[in-house]
Amino acid sequence: MWSYGVYGGQEVTRVFLAAAFDAKPRMQEAKRRLEAIGYLVCSRWHEIPPTEREADLDYQRAEAGRDLTDIHSCDLFIQDTLTPSTTGGSHVEWGVALTRTNRRLLVGPVVHIYHHFAFRRFPDWPSCIEFLKS
Repeated sequence: MWSYGVYGGQEVTRVFLAAAFDAKPRMQEAKRRLEAIGYLVCSRWHEIPPTEREADLDYQRAEAGRDLTDIHSCDLFIQDTLTPSTTGGSHVEWGVALTRTNRRLLVGPVVHIYHHFAFRRFPDWPSCIEFLKS
């Protein structure tokens, strides 16, 4: 396991999960599986319930700020492209991660040229989880 910091007295790797908004259920399952093998998922967007304020500009700025804070605190960034993004937010997050960490994994197809900077690419979550177990 890639370990970079101490959290709660234990060495852990903090993981940010990026994906299309519609992939929330898959990210919640990925979080569960990653935490079961000792990783700490620091991204929070996939745990926030839907709200009527999602179209509100102030709400969107706050959400984007929260995501940036989470990206800046991660040791490992994983982007899921199995569900195409309709907003492009996860691609912006990938760009931010390019400046933050060399530990970037891609689950799913390459969608743009910057995905070629992934440390490793996986066709699906089971193969990614298997890699992270070793």
